[in-house]
Amino acid sequence: MRVVAAAIGIAFVATLAAGGSSSPAGSTVLRVSAASPFAACTTSDQPGRNWGNAEVEPRVAGDPSSPGHLIGVWQQDRWSNGGSNGIVAARSADGGVTWARTTLPFDRCAGGLGYRRASDPCVSIGPDGRAYATALAETNPPHGPNTIVAATSSDGGQTWNRVRRITASADGDADFNDKDR
Repeated sequence: MRVVAAAIGIAFVATLAAGGSSSPAGSTVLRVSAASPFAACTTSDQPGRNWGNAEVEPRVAGDPSSPGHLIGVWQQDRWSNGGSNGIVAARSADGGVTWARTTLPFDRCAGGLGYRRASDPCVSIGPDGRAYATALAETNPPHGPNTIVAATSSDGGQTWNRVRRITASADGDADFNDKDR
């Protein structure tokens, strides 16, 4: 089982393997993820095997202007040959006690930019509380071209807008833009 965890007032994200892993002393492990929001997405035109409800590459950011405000992101529904059906974001206003989820509009499963897959999510929160999310989007997985995409949120991660393509690789250049951070 994979979960996103919050600990000791400062959230961190951990992937727990089946059979469990221990959390740091004094921490509380909370399940942030839920059933895939992409379950109805048609992906049969893509190579590889899709692992529905698989969550990988979690990241979390804390808001320097509001200590209890956290945003986490992760790949949802990972493919065997790279990427996922989309990127999910979760936000908390109470230091990780409760979480609300949304999708990032980077790919077609999320109703966004139309890319086939998304991968390598990253999130940060600026000193003014504005959140920034990036990911690697894939047009023709697993062979590229790849594109770095970004979005911002001015409402604590509830909605994401100003969705932009930042840079793109040449067709067939699958190694370009791998890891956007």
